[in-house]
Amino acid sequence: MSQLTTLPEPPYRSPMIDQRTGYLTDPWNKWFQLLYLRVGGAVSVFAANANPLAVVTLFTAYATAAAALVYTSALGQKTLITSFSVQNVTSVAQTLSVYFVPAGSSPGSTNILLNAVSIPGNTTESFSNLVNQVLNGGDMIYISAGAPGTLLCIAKGKQST
Repeated sequence: MSQLTTLPEPPYRSPMIDQRTGYLTDPWNKWFQLLYLRVGGAVSVFAANANPLAVVTLFTAYATAAAALVYTSALGQKTLITSFSVQNVTSVAQTLSVYFVPAGSSPGSTNILLNAVSIPGNTTESFSNLVNQVLNGGDMIYISAGAPGTLLCIAKGKQST
């Protein structure tokens, strides 16, 4: 889709509504179509940024036995989770817990999103239920495993101001 850098003046001298049909007149219809293209068309943008946001790796970390902080969304920014995967590097099943913790809170039963989920040995699992979660500035992600150093967690996302 082409992106317009300028928008012509609205067709002020033309009537906006056709009296016979009740629809927009052609000059106004064309102007609104150009306006639609100018503001991005059907391509949505996360938050108020003018450019689409790049997906970045938010963290890559091995889960520890106790819930450990692995990511904090910067103040004044929002983070959209686009993927969350876990690799079990051992040959036996391991359990994983993931907490999305609001700023100023601690990991606990009210903010656990994955609670001791079993990950089969030598596999990589993706968690679609964590995709599209939004963290506000100061919100955090904590992870823990049944056995430390057995689960490699990787989260990717988009960050917006």
